[in-house]
Amino acid sequence: MTDPLVLLDLVWPHGPTHPEPGPADWRLLDQLAGQHRLRPLLHQSAAAITAPAALRESWHRAHQRSALRALRQRAALARIAQVLTNAGITATVLKGGALVWRGWFDPALRPLRDLDLLIAPDQIEPARRALIDHAQHTPLPGRGADHKHAPPLRGPTGVTVELHQRLIDTPTPAARDREAAWRHAALARAGAAPGLPSGLTAFADSDALLHLIVHAALDHQFNNGPLLIGDLAALIRHGTIDWPLLHMTARSLHASRACALALALTAHWQPDLALPAPDPATPAPTPALIRQAARTMLPDTTRLTELGWAAQFARHPLHHWPAQALTMLRRRVAATHLPGVPGVSPAPLRRTAGLARSLWAIGGTALQPATRRHWRASVSVARWLGEVN
Repeated sequence: MTDPLVLLDLVWPHGPTHPEPGPADWRLLDQLAGQHRLRPLLHQSAAAITAPAALRESWHRAHQRSALRALRQRAALARIAQVLTNAGITATVLKGGALVWRGWFDPALRPLRDLDLLIAPDQIEPARRALIDHAQHTPLPGRGADHKHAPPLRGPTGVTVELHQRLIDTPTPAARDREAAWRHAALARAGAAPGLPSGLTAFADSDALLHLIVHAALDHQFNNGPLLIGDLAALIRHGTIDWPLLHMTARSLHASRACALALALTAHWQPDLALPAPDPATPAPTPALIRQAARTMLPDTTRLTELGWAAQFARHPLHHWPAQALTMLRRRVAATHLPGVPGVSPAPLRRTAGLARSLWAIGGTALQPATRRHWRASVSVARWLGEVN
């Protein structure tokens, strides 16, 4: 099998670094591209790729679908802005939604899963109620009120929105204090941005860049996908980055290594990018670590839980492992659906089935060489980051 990192070379070509994929390899690379929303970018690069004609046509259709989806999402965002403004609620657009309509690139090349809005914690429930009552949004299952965002809402055109009260995961009181200080400072620097509907704000470019990095590196250990590379490149090329502020804020968040690795990843696949000198207080990632981080960007999303457990444990000290295992088991139990059994409480059955399915899935994936490579890469990256929480 061709190395999955070939997919990044195809999307962002920067030299002949791989052999030509065979027919079976093309099918697997295309499947991976679909999981990580890269097919529109493959369509953009198709002229330089000797891919099968059927795949080229499917990438073209994916680009068209992405363009239509972007139009629906932009219309939904305008409606959401109107409803929230009428309710006297201020919202700040986060992540890709704050970039895609700024005129920097074709919106179809940056598919959004959903819209992310930052709302003051005491306004989360009023905002949800306004969208449900006045914009026909439907609540979806999600995690509890203490999570960084409320359970998602789906609009009448199928566009999903998440209302965030925090920017990143905060598993400890100290992490929560650091996040709150950064969030308040970032909101003070936020303002109107090109392409966003009236009434919505966006972070200043430095805060937007840092949020993308910290969210990807520390919340997800990079497994939320390689579109991060394009996002960071767009902000660095077209935005106004206050690099001293970014490095100072990163240090306050214990995220200096996350920044160093994310920027090194971006520079590897965007070699023409003009980056300042790295923070001298932070060690430079090695080429091997950069490739390991890139590998963690391309998990098989149908096995994300099984692939992600190794990094989740590696990023925590040993005495935190029992609590981490319990958290992961609870998530598996919540996702376990069982038929009713007369006279038997479903809770013990779900717990037992969740544990059994977790152990079976992890054991099964461990037999696959690709899984073990992903685990090794994830553990190396998590240990190098080292400063989490």
